[in-house]
Amino acid sequence: MKALQRPMVVGLGLAMMAAVPSLAQAQYGYSRPTGPTADTPHLLVGTCHSTPRQLGVDASKALRDRITNENNPRDLYVIPNKDVNGALTASGYAPDSALSVGDLGALGKLVHADEIVDCDASQTPNGVRLAARMLLASDVTKAQPYPPVDAKNWDDAAAAMERENTQARKQLDGYNKCRNDLINGKPQDAAREAQNAIKQYQRATLARLCLATAYADSSMHYPPDSVLAVTDEILKIDPANSFALRIAIGAYLKKGDQADEISAMEKLYQLEPQNLTLAGQIVDALAASDPSKALPILQQLLKQSPGDPTLLSQMWKLQAKLNMFHDAIATGEQMVRADSSLADSSYFHRQIAMATTDSNWAKVAEYAAEGEKKFPKDPQLPFLGGVAQRNLKQFDQAAASFRSALAVDPSNNNAKLYLAQTYSDLGMPDSVVKIADAAIAGGGDKATWGPMLLAPVQDLLGKTKTDTANATQYYKRAFDLSMHADSVAPSPTAHFFIGVTAIQLAVDGMRRSQTAAQGKQMDEACSAAKDAQNYFTQAQLHMPQGGQVDAATAGAVMNAVTQYAPNADKMVKAYCKK
Repeated sequence: MKALQRPMVVGLGLAMMAAVPSLAQAQYGYSRPTGPTADTPHLLVGTCHSTPRQLGVDASKALRDRITNENNPRDLYVIPNKDVNGALTASGYAPDSALSVGDLGALGKLVHADEIVDCDASQTPNGVRLAARMLLASDVTKAQPYPPVDAKNWDDAAAAMERENTQARKQLDGYNKCRNDLINGKPQDAAREAQNAIKQYQRATLARLCLATAYADSSMHYPPDSVLAVTDEILKIDPANSFALRIAIGAYLKKGDQADEISAMEKLYQLEPQNLTLAGQIVDALAASDPSKALPILQQLLKQSPGDPTLLSQMWKLQAKLNMFHDAIATGEQMVRADSSLADSSYFHRQIAMATTDSNWAKVAEYAAEGEKKFPKDPQLPFLGGVAQRNLKQFDQAAASFRSALAVDPSNNNAKLYLAQTYSDLGMPDSVVKIADAAIAGGGDKATWGPMLLAPVQDLLGKTKTDTANATQYYKRAFDLSMHADSVAPSPTAHFFIGVTAIQLAVDGMRRSQTAAQGKQMDEACSAAKDAQNYFTQAQLHMPQGGQVDAATAGAVMNAVTQYAPNADKMVKAYCKK
């Protein structure tokens, strides 16, 4: 009987334990295992950053164990270290690796974390120091820092940090409600939930981030200062909060406070030096206010990404703004080699302008020629090329360039003027006169075109000194051009040149008349004497007004007229008896 009753007693005991679990737990230390539910938040504790490495491993283990022991896994599930190390190994990392924030975010997604604790561990003269911050796995730019803890050992430090973690997590429910309200377009409700969350934890940065976002919503019509008041609170708690800096940048932009906007952008860039988009925004902002500060940022970015066409474009424009034309020209060439689509019409005009300022006429001609091939309908490119070629004394090429510019835009008066001057340089006065006459007939400014008609006169007068054998021929052509200029565009200069050339031709006429008379060629002597008489008359008519140009020369010419004109009259009487 006893043998048969023993199993019954055991069975009865198990039944009693099942029926009265609290009694069984009290007597035998037994508890029914529990685990996370579908709604339980998962927490990843990363390996702390430290030197030497083992400090971080020990610190994170102590913190992970403390949070695990102090929380029911149904309320907060701390992802086991073996699961974390398994994910690290599968991703090519060594177990217990201390990761960057970005890599922590990626790891968090692998192990299905909701929150991440990132930490730093170090030794102190009196023990250890543990610094930590909670990151949201969905967006690691959103962070809640904890006050650093100094303790004798890692267990004590972990205990203090666990208590701070528990307090900080009290904001999460309100934060999540705030975020959902924002997603659903209810910023007013979001702000209320965020304010309630802040009451749960006075150092709350996550709840304040949501509050600042709600205030910044356009439908709330809150002034930028309301947003900035919240971001200032966040940055006092967490100066490295990049998300708060982004919100502040937007508020400063809306407020029109460029100085503080740039300052906030620079702080954000210090946190995110690899953010090329942000760096570009800083450079653009600084380029308008303090371009010299933008230069080192761009230089650093180009070291990181040499040949990046966007960065080269920014550098090109910035160097131009800083009057670093030689450097800007070289940067521009590098830019279009990196991306030929950037060689637009603006590129060629900018390069030409900088090369012109730098008096680099060869480069101006080069860019103008390249640009004209790509943009044949742009009349300014061949015109600017012609200007450069004139400076290079390439007059034939310059004339061709100005003609190309006029073929595209016949109304380009500057091209006409330069072409006329170039024809003058080439010794083609007839072409000069043709262009000037057409311009004046078309309503061109006589004050502008009159001197252009006289430009060949100056060249011809110069030739009378270098080619004395043909001086009379040059004086005659100069006189005719001066008379023509006076007929279409009267000016003191035209009168002056008429007087100067007329007196020379009058003296030459008297000499020819006398020579012909000595040879008994009376008809020729008469004709030459009448020429002299006519030229003296023209000199007497025009030189008084020409005195405005050169009073001394005018006086000498008038004296010569007074002295020699009577002789010409006598010669006409003597040689023209018919």
